[in-house]
Amino acid sequence: MLNLKKNLQKIVGVFIFSMIFYTTFSDREIPHSIIKNNPNKEVREINTLERRKNKAELNISVTKVNSENIEIQVDKSRKKMFVTLEDVTVGDQVFIKEKIEAIPTPETGVGRKAINRQKRSTTNIDSNLKYDIKVVRNTGGKKRLEIDYTTLPKEVYLGVTDSKYDVKKVYKGVYKDYNVPKNNRVSIKLWLFAEDFDKHTNLVIDPSNNGSGNFKIRSQSSYSSPENAVEKSGTHSVFEMSGSLIDFDFEDSDKVTIENEKNITVQKNNQGSFYDDKNKYSEFSMGGYKAKARIWSEYKGIELSLEKNNGEDGYSSFKLVHKDSNNNLIQEINFEIYRNNNEFKKYFNFGDNGREIQYSRNLLNKYINIPLINEIQNLFIDE
Repeated sequence: MLNLKKNLQKIVGVFIFSMIFYTTFSDREIPHSIIKNNPNKEVREINTLERRKNKAELNISVTKVNSENIEIQVDKSRKKMFVTLEDVTVGDQVFIKEKIEAIPTPETGVGRKAINRQKRSTTNIDSNLKYDIKVVRNTGGKKRLEIDYTTLPKEVYLGVTDSKYDVKKVYKGVYKDYNVPKNNRVSIKLWLFAEDFDKHTNLVIDPSNNGSGNFKIRSQSSYSSPENAVEKSGTHSVFEMSGSLIDFDFEDSDKVTIENEKNITVQKNNQGSFYDDKNKYSEFSMGGYKAKARIWSEYKGIELSLEKNNGEDGYSSFKLVHKDSNNNLIQEINFEIYRNNNEFKKYFNFGDNGREIQYSRNLLNKYINIPLINEIQNLFIDE
């Protein structure tokens, strides 16, 4: 009985000692030391490792790109969207997505997947969006997007990246109804004297000159714009316009044709491009001229490009018709042209009684000051 009591005391003592040892040393750092006890064992030395004092660091680089609002025109009848981007340089890529994180970029996992999909794809498709990108000439780095959609997205984002897919700009689309003016009608009369023109002349009819009747001349460069045409004053050739032309960003699917022609021969209709060249035209010939009747996108006027040849005087007329891809009339311009191909002085006999000759009562009081005239011979006028 006595031995049992002693054994229980030993067990309790060992337990209490173990608890005191565990609580005292369990949370302490194991010292860096060398143990050399029991030299008869195979392991003579044990080096304990020092606790690592420097914590691991995680470096994350975040590139923040703020989106800008951009107007997107929506043609709901044709399920199309149109948008023009400014200052897009050579090598830049343009993407349109319904979610901003889907824009291709090496910065995110979703963006890298979008890059890989883009490299494998031969078309620009994003879920229910399919789009074509057109480079607009003469406009300093503009790109025009035409987007077909199945269902109009709740939101649309456009991303511009460089050739390595690094994001340069992100735009958020703001929808606006695409409303092309319809059924616009204009009448233009022209009194042409061949001696006023060079062999090739781009004759710009600017409505702001309707009071003076003076034409403007655009340079022969295919990259020149009608806005930079120079006014040509002091000529006998003049114009008169009734109605207002449309100043609008036309679509390349629009058609320009000649109808109801008289004393002209139509060679080609619907030439040029509203995207590539910013204009479309119809080509024709008439007595003394080869000509192109040219409608410009985003310009309030119209142009006749003339190549002067030998020909008879006379009268010509035609209707220049502009329709959209669904054959809806956008505008029609009725031309009447009075052609006088000889030198101006040959149309007059000179006498002693000087006076002014008005060669069109409808020409906004435009007079030709010729002294000592008593007779006009064969001058083509509208009366």
